[in-house]
Amino acid sequence: ASDRYSFALPPHRRPGIVDPSINAGGTRRLPIMPTMADAVRHYNQGDRAAARAACEQILASGSKYNDARLLLARAIGDADARAWALAELAGQVSEGERPSVVSEALAAARAIANEFFRAEALARLPRHLSGPQLAEALALARAIGEENARARVLAQLARHVSEGERSRVASEALAAVRAFGGAKASAWALE
Repeated sequence: ASDRYSFALPPHRRPGIVDPSINAGGTRRLPIMPTMADAVRHYNQGDRAAARAACEQILASGSKYNDARLLLARAIGDADARAWALAELAGQVSEGERPSVVSEALAAARAIANEFFRAEALARLPRHLSGPQLAEALALARAIGEENARARVLAQLARHVSEGERSRVASEALAAVRAFGGAKASAWALE
């Protein structure tokens, strides 16, 4: 009778526990659910694949664990995907963690070779930037040589700078649009 309702019981997390299942035709080992400690250990040992797999299992279990999400984002090898993921998470972490996550996103954006992708990554960050991080994002945006990409990120950043600086940053965005030309590109850059 106890086997009949075993599907409703929470799984045991200790290795070696056997689950007699009427559907399995015998006994089987329960899968061990990784913990965040496991994921962090793998990450710190340089095994990003194992860390990612552990985080994915934790998240697949329905966890809203931001530490798992951050570890997954940090384990992404591709700089533009990592910058985008970290920018997304910057809005979900605590106020205390936010500056660190934003710094990581800026560092990842800085590492992106393609100027268009770098601009897109930077354009995702403005609402989370303040002080020196905003200044760093502006410097990164101003260094983008591709006019339409530079215009787009400068237009996004202009909304978040101080009143005194807003007109100057907006003017830079407009100058980049004019240098690039084309009404369609201008509308895209300034949206």
